[in-house]
Amino acid sequence: MEWQLTAEYRAKTGKNIARKLRNSDKIPGILYGHRIDGAVPVSVDYRDILKLLSSMGEETKVIQLTLRKESKEEKHQVLIREVQVHPFKRRLLHVDFYALAADQLLDVEVPIELVGESPGVKKGAVVEHILHTLSVRCLPHEIPEKIEIDISDLDIGDVIHISDIRGRYPFRIMDDDEAPIVSIKIVEDYEEKASESEESSE
Repeated sequence: MEWQLTAEYRAKTGKNIARKLRNSDKIPGILYGHRIDGAVPVSVDYRDILKLLSSMGEETKVIQLTLRKESKEEKHQVLIREVQVHPFKRRLLHVDFYALAADQLLDVEVPIELVGESPGVKKGAVVEHILHTLSVRCLPHEIPEKIEIDISDLDIGDVIHISDIRGRYPFRIMDDDEAPIVSIKIVEDYEEKASESEESSE
């Protein structure tokens, strides 16, 4: 999925200008980084940025930002570096965009999705999803939307660790080899154990 946003160059800055922008349903921000001279003041539509942030969730996503300045348009690949929110009203106040170079390696968090059906579950076990994101290092255009982990071969007691999937993907996984991602385990009957404990106490 490609994430897109349009920003307008703003020639004037200051608290009064920022207040006027917010009153007209726009959010002030800055754009800096690769191919940017200093920090460029911009504004974005409040509804557009709110919708984008809601859709993206907490994972790192590269955004295709179109910057409009008079009759010209510039295209930038950016990350959202910081979002300022009003402490009481919970309304967006300001957003910082960081422009990326195409050959710049990034460390990002990518969500893990489990696929397939474990034979162990059919025997009464449950799937314990331990690690929900992977830390990966890759180029901006290589950031995956998600990483699928197949559990269709996992039986009771089986575990998939980071070491089991390392080398499968074009990007580098930064997590520790021993970190478990998912396991198939039997759920103990706590009510029965509690009952046994009470009987032994008596």
